[in-house]
Amino acid sequence: MLFIRGYKNDSSLWTVSVGKYRRDRVEVGQVTAQVKQIITHAQYDTRTVANDIALVVLTTPLTFSNVIGPICLPGASQGVNEGEICLLAGWGSTRGTSDQNALNQVALPIISDSTCAQPDWYGLDFSQPDTTFCAGYEAGLKDGCTGDSGGPLICLRNNTWYMQGISSWGYGCAEHKWPGIYTEVNKYTAWIQDEVRKLRNNCAASPIVG
Repeated sequence: MLFIRGYKNDSSLWTVSVGKYRRDRVEVGQVTAQVKQIITHAQYDTRTVANDIALVVLTTPLTFSNVIGPICLPGASQGVNEGEICLLAGWGSTRGTSDQNALNQVALPIISDSTCAQPDWYGLDFSQPDTTFCAGYEAGLKDGCTGDSGGPLICLRNNTWYMQGISSWGYGCAEHKWPGIYTEVNKYTAWIQDEVRKLRNNCAASPIVG
């Protein structure tokens, strides 16, 4: 699991740790690398949180191992499906229900855009259905929370895990009819590939989606 520590967009203040399960200790096989560059989406909007996606470039490339591995990007047409169960992982707030220092995960069903946009759900605040989606439960109870933003929502397809969503925002944590809202990664696959192509042409390190 990826763990990023730093402040805003000053890459010199950021580090990335991979192969990490607990944030209160150094794990066997864990690797920590300095961030060289942060690439935010040119149309990211701090007010509406539209285009909430970025890449980080490391000063040194990662070596995969039994505790460090890649996650697959979905194809541009490979979206999520209503009712599909995916997994969110993170070190966000658990409100005392589990170990705060351990990497936690929760299974969340995909909720349709039409449901999420209903007036008694998010209504007009769900304003980017073309590039975001909702996942969670009508009753709440299970959800991402403070500290999970930027975390991966991964879905299993034909025995392969794909990063379909990035935890973006929501009202409260596990609230009734306020599920988490996620950046829809497949809508940005072309952007990611284009940025990676630019980096490779400049002989830069490989990025990590976040």
